[in-house]
Amino acid sequence: MALKLRAAAGTGNISGFAIAPDGTAELLDASGVTATTGGNPTDMAMSQDGHYLYARVGNLRAIAIFRIGHDGRLDPLPSLVGTPAGLAGLAGF
Repeated sequence: MALKLRAAAGTGNISGFAIAPDGTAELLDASGVTATTGGNPTDMAMSQDGHYLYARVGNLRAIAIFRIGHDGRLDPLPSLVGTPAGLAGLAGF
């Protein structure tokens, strides 16, 4: 299963999709909400090993951190808070 994640800045949600080998997509959660950030996520990056997702939440001056489960579920971890007000973009490592 391939995984695709989408941030919705207006709602503060992250939606996850399972991508089948034939290219069809299916929501991981029927509600369309795989995780919530508490703010407006605008940039996301995945760790190089694919185990963690980082989402920049500018209005909270934070980076939300999630552990990515084997089924694509996102488990929240403590956020990095106090990022600079002008922070733009995000890159995984």
